[in-house]
Parts: sequence; structure tokens; C-alpha cells
Amino acid sequence: MDEKLVKAYIIDDEEDAIKVLRDMLENNFSVSICGTSSSIDSALEELPDISPDILFLDVEMNGTTSLERYTELSQTLLYDTKIVFYTGFDKYMLEAIRRQAFDYIVKPANIHDLSVIMNRYYEHELSSMKKKQSSYSSTPKTILLTNEYNEQFAIRLNDIIFFCFATEPKMWEAICKDGTIRPLRHRTSAELILDFSSSFKQINKRYIVNLNYVESIIENTCVMIGQSDIHPELKISKNFKREFMKSFYNM
Repeated sequence: MDEKLVKAYIIDDEEDAIKVLRDMLENNFSVSICGTSSSIDSALEELPDISPDILFLDVEMNGTTSLERYTELSQTLLYDTKIVFYTGFDKYMLEAIRRQAFDYIVKPANIHDLSVIMNRYYEHELSSMKKKQSSYSSTPKTILLTNEYNEQFAIRLNDIIFFCFATEPKMWEAICKDGTIRPLRHRTSAELILDFSSSFKQINKRYIVNLNYVESIIENTCVMIGQSDIHPELKISKNFKREFMKSFYNM
């Protein structure tokens, strides 16, 4: 199953209705049907292991209504699973609203109605993603490091001016804006440091700088804000210059 597809689950006691809805969703939208059920009981057994993105729920089933077991059903789902009531009767619309259903569709489904629902779903996901990104950006990112003595400490990424590879002992060190030098564990590689943040860029074999602290570039030298006198010159080597300059001008 393609993980990029929206996973949908259908509960309906009419096999023909399931087939019609399934075909419309799979053939016209980026949806993969991860399961179907003809009863609430069988759905309750499957849903905890499936975790669909959207659940299409028939209201009138086997002489009763799924509204009576809505709470029980919703408790088996992830908090962000969207429930769409799917029924041949519009009299349940008000109850669906009260139950805070994501949407409501009347049988037989048509492409226009499903398009409206799927567009709402994508817009909702995009909005949620932006909120998460905004929340993350407002919180300083922190990395947990271990030094040669196996002592653990946390450093905020925006507190690091640059990293330097010390020749004796052979290990990377983080040079921070408060003047402290934090030795990293021996097996820390340049690749691992670069993965910490897109703001970290390598300028030569011994130095990785934080782009946010680059004050200026004079010929082949990085001048850093708050730079320590211990590292007066940070030379940009020929092998790293092109990629570094591209990143610097795209800030």
C-alpha cells in the first residue's frame, strides 16, 4: 500500500454501497481503502490496528443506527481520524453536527460531493501542518550530546557559532556564543552534525559554521558574529565553496 495515499475505511451493511463508494474514492482521488466492514462489531476489532485517515460511516445499519455506538467507535480511532456520515437519509444531519462529524454525505454518493469532502480534508491537513511548523519554529531546537567522558548535555542549536575538529584529541567541538567549547563524543561525524540543522554548513574539513552567525565573507574567509579569538580565521576551501556560497546567498 502506498503510504502517501489517504487511508479510508468504510462501514456499511450494504455490499453494493461499499463497492460504489470504494470505486469512486480509489478511481478519482488519492485514496486507498484500508478496510471495510458490514457491522460496528467487526469494525471495532479491526480499526485499532488500521488507523485510517477517514472513516465513512453508514448511519442506519442492521435495524439500528451507528449513532448509538458513535462514542464507542470514536474511542477506537486516533484523535485526527475524520468521520464522515454516509447515509440515505438527510434527517441525521443535525445529529452528525452535534457529534462533531467531519462531514456528511447522502447516498448515493457522487463525484462532486466526494470532491468537496476530500478538498476539505486536504485543506484541513495543510492547515494543521502549518500550525505544527509554526509551533516548532517558535521553540528553540535542542540537541543532546555526549562528550568523551560519557557526560550528557543539551545545547540549543542557535547557541552554536560553529564546530571545529580538534586534531588532539581527534574529536569535533562545538564553539558556543557564550564562549564555552563543548567536546563531542569521538564517533560524532561531520555528516551527523550537518543533519542537526540546515543552518550548519561545512566550509572545510575542520570547520562547520552556523549560517546565522556569518557576519561577512571576505575573499575566502568567514567572519563570524561573536567569533572566538582562538579561531581567528575560518577559511572556505575550494571543495566546499560552491555549495556554501549557494546556501549563504539563499538565507
